[in-house]
Amino acid sequence: MECQNLTPFDALAYSALDAHDEEHHVLALKAAYRLVPGDGGEATHRCELLPDDGAGRLLLRDAFEGEANASSVRAESDLAPFKPRCDVLVRATAWAPGEEPAERWTARLRVTGRGAPPPGGDAGGGEPPRRALVDKTLEVCGPRWFERAAEGWQLTRPEPAASVPVRWERAFGGRSLVRAAPGRAPLLDEVCFTNPVGCGWMEARTLDALRDAGAPAPDRVAAPQIERPDSRVTRLAVASHPPHAVEAPQMAEIAADYPFAPAGLGCVGRAWTPRLQRAGTYGEAWVAGRHPFLPDDFSFAYWNAAPDDQQIPHPDVGLRVELWNLARPGLACDGRVAFELPPHRAFAMAWIAGLPVPVPAALDTLSVDAESMVVTCVWRALVARALGVRRMEARFEVDPRAPLLKMAVGRG
Repeated sequence: MECQNLTPFDALAYSALDAHDEEHHVLALKAAYRLVPGDGGEATHRCELLPDDGAGRLLLRDAFEGEANASSVRAESDLAPFKPRCDVLVRATAWAPGEEPAERWTARLRVTGRGAPPPGGDAGGGEPPRRALVDKTLEVCGPRWFERAAEGWQLTRPEPAASVPVRWERAFGGRSLVRAAPGRAPLLDEVCFTNPVGCGWMEARTLDALRDAGAPAPDRVAAPQIERPDSRVTRLAVASHPPHAVEAPQMAEIAADYPFAPAGLGCVGRAWTPRLQRAGTYGEAWVAGRHPFLPDDFSFAYWNAAPDDQQIPHPDVGLRVELWNLARPGLACDGRVAFELPPHRAFAMAWIAGLPVPVPAALDTLSVDAESMVVTCVWRALVARALGVRRMEARFEVDPRAPLLKMAVGRG
């Protein structure tokens, strides 16, 4: 199949299988917007389309904040086959109000869509009430630790801080790694299944393994600085994992007993619970009956990278995003950044049997980088290969009222 990109943005066509083993042509298109100060009203900023300067390039592999597979995912590959919901992802630093160092403060993300008009269509001359799609608050604090004492690990008071990066490293989670002699397997290597890169979690065998390795026990360990209001970390979580490897279902059962949950706004790792469990079961039954296809219990929700409470239905026009204390104070208005996504539409023009067929693309990834004040959008369109598509064209429409297919009218 031939693919033509008739837009100034990055687009790519590739193939993928659905849950019924049917092949589909997938067209992904990405555009980037710069957030610039607005002209007043509810929105503090507006979106300006960026030229192809790198921010809007499709990612072919995952990008990390630090070491690959051992740090927060900065941005995930854009080459998913299908996302059943739209990911709303935020990369940000939480700033104390006024950039004045504080022990604690809150940060908030809210996403709203246009509400349904009232019966009769009369909104009283104003906009119908907006409906909340995401409303998420994080509690943020300065650096703090769990310090070892005779009566156990004691949580210290936070130190004042002006800013805290919103990364999974600052949230509940962690890894217990005790190395042996060079060239030998570690004495212990266990991770928190819900967030392997975080802090505030320890496997129960850690201190014994350190003693066996002849290594000193730590006097203090970092405590989470980013929390969910309903899951405040009050103590060091010491978890007992089985001494043998466990499969994904058992990971979920063990994680259900963790006393706290991680909090963040970015991509959840592919191998983290609960995302890993959505990839399905790859056991003997799969090898015998389904290999190389997807397992019967595979869920395409696996391809959604955002935390569950940041996944929304594929949006239409009128999406508004608001951030509180998640952008440098000099770029925000009293700590708030608010913008409305332009009513732009990406779509594929599929040529089937010599006729053009417009295929709307779903906006399935909305990423806000509040550190660079750049917003990126990824749209995705799917067409079954069985339809005999000879050519697909990537197209982009900025007029929300324009038809996707414009027919030429001949004159008599």
